Amino acid sequence: MKEYSNIKALCVKHSQLCERAIDNFLMHFIAARGGVTKKIELAERKYKHIIREMPKAFFPKASAEFIIGKALMKDGLLNKYLHHPMLNQLPKEEQEYLKFQLSTPWRYVFGRIVERPEDEFFIMRDEILGDELLVYSPGIEVNCKNGHEHSLYFLLLGNNGECWQTFGLIAPFLSFDVDDIYIYATEVFTDVDDDESFMKSVYANPFPYFMLLYGQEMPKVMGGNTVLKHHVAEQETTDLETFKVKEHFKVQWNKGIFQFSLDEWNRSPHFAATYFIEKENLLFRYAMTQEGFKAMTNKLCKAGLTVPIEEDYSVGLSMVNTMNRILKHDLSINPYEKHFSDSNESNISNEERDRINKFLGLLIPFINSGAHPDLVQLASGCGISLKEAQEIYQTLRSKYSNL
Repeated sequence: MKEYSNIKALCVKHSQLCERAIDNFLMHFIAARGGVTKKIELAERKYKHIIREMPKAFFPKASAEFIIGKALMKDGLLNKYLHHPMLNQLPKEEQEYLKFQLSTPWRYVFGRIVERPEDEFFIMRDEILGDELLVYSPGIEVNCKNGHEHSLYFLLLGNNGECWQTFGLIAPFLSFDVDDIYIYATEVFTDVDDDESFMKSVYANPFPYFMLLYGQEMPKVMGGNTVLKHHVAEQETTDLETFKVKEHFKVQWNKGIFQFSLDEWNRSPHFAATYFIEKENLLFRYAMTQEGFKAMTNKLCKAGLTVPIEEDYSVGLSMVNTMNRILKHDLSINPYEKHFSDSNESNISNEERDRINKFLGLLIPFINSGAHPDLVQLASGCGISLKEAQEIYQTLRSKYSNL
C-alpha cells in the first residue's frame, strides 16, 4: 500500500525545486534559445481573436507551458545545453533536478480520472496510449470540486520519481472527448491520420490545443436523454441497387445525389439519412444520434449493401462550434442535406440547433471573462427564449472554474 503522506512530501519538495530551477531559471534560459519566442509570437498573432476573449492569465500560462514542454519533452531542447556555463552555475541540487527531468521526459496527456486514492492524488488513464498514471495535482482537485471529475483533461506532466505532477494549464473539457479532439487535429494538421501522428502534432505545436480552452465549459447538447453528435461514415460503393433500397427507404433525388431516409429516424433528434453521390460512387451516412445511425445502417444491410456497422468518426456539436470559432470558418459536416431541405420538421429543428449554437458562441466570452451578459439582448438576437437562455447561462456559470 502506498504511503501517500511520504509521496506528498516528495511532491512538495519537487514543486519547490520546480519553482527554483524551472520557473526562475529554465523558463528564461530556453525562451532566449531554440526559436521558441518567435513561435509564441506567431501563435499570439494567429489566435488573437481567441486570446482576447480568455482570462488574462491564459496566454502567459500557455506560453510558459509551451517553453517548458519544448525543453523537457523527449529529445527536448535542454539536452543541447547540459554543459552550458549558466547551468553549471546553478546549485548542485537544481542541476541534479534538471538532469533527472531529462531522464524521465515530460509528457502531454489527454486523460480521464479513473480513481481518486487520496486527496490531490489521481489515477489518470491516458486516452491515447491507454496506460494509467499516478498524478499529484492540487489544481485538478480544485477542478473536480467545480464539476470536472469526469471531464477529459489536457495536461503537461513531469515526473518526480514516485508520481507525475502537473505543470502550467489545467485544462478540463466538460463535453469534449478524444474523438472530438482528434477531428479538430485533422482540421488543423493535414498529416494527422492516426494516434501516433496525432500525438506528434501535440508535441510539435500544442498552441492549437491550448485554444480549445475557449470551449472548455460548453455543455453537451442533448436531444431529450440522448447526446447529440455528428456521426459520419463514407465509402466508395459499386453494389448499390436503387430498386432494392426503395423497398426499405424513402428515396429522393436531386442534382445527381440520392437521399435514402426512414420516416421514424429522419426527424428530431436523429436526423439520420444516407446519400449516394452518383458521379463519385460515394455512399455517405449521417445521423445525429448513435441509435439513429445504427438503425439506418441495419436497414442498408437488409437492402443488400455491404457497409461497416460503425461510423468513421463522430464529433460533438460543442466541438464543432468551438472549432468554427478558433479556425474562423464554418465546418460543413453534412454537405448534402442542403439539397433535401423540404422537411418542415427538419428545417425547424436545424434552425433551433443553429440558434442555440449561435447563443453559446456569444455567451462563452462572457463566461470566460467573468462579465455579466445581457441575456435579454443575446436571446433576442439569437431567436431563443429568455427562459432557455437563462437555463444555459446558469448551467455554464455553475460549472465554470477559472484557469
